[in-house]
Amino acid sequence: MYLTEAQRAKLDDELVARLEAADGGERIRAIVSLGKDREPRAAVAAGSSLDPRRFSSRRDYRAALIEKQKSAVRESIGSTLDELRQLELDLLGGTTTQTVVVEGPASVLAASLDLSGVRHAELDREVACLIADELT
Repeated sequence: MYLTEAQRAKLDDELVARLEAADGGERIRAIVSLGKDREPRAAVAAGSSLDPRRFSSRRDYRAALIEKQKSAVRESIGSTLDELRQLELDLLGGTTTQTVVVEGPASVLAASLDLSGVRHAELDREVACLIADELT
């Protein structure tokens, strides 16, 4: 599959290789960062204006922080999430962070890279984790 230079600039090397080797219908899963280039991350802005003294408990304060974060993320990337859904890609995430897991046909995933709200994408793959017992 052919990728434009603008699309390649948003991809890690492994996803570039996978998309270029794929036929258009092969399903691929990627981890995608969303948001406008010059827009501050929603996570940074979300908690800055809540005064913990206004809440009767830590639980209420935490709930308010989470809701404020969700609202900031919706405002920041909601339209891009809608555009990805219109492309009929399967999405996970995007509620409290600007990162989503996107799965769909390679050709559609490549086309999603042309959206202005898509910053970066990398191939979803297994990550090796060390168990605490292996460290000792």
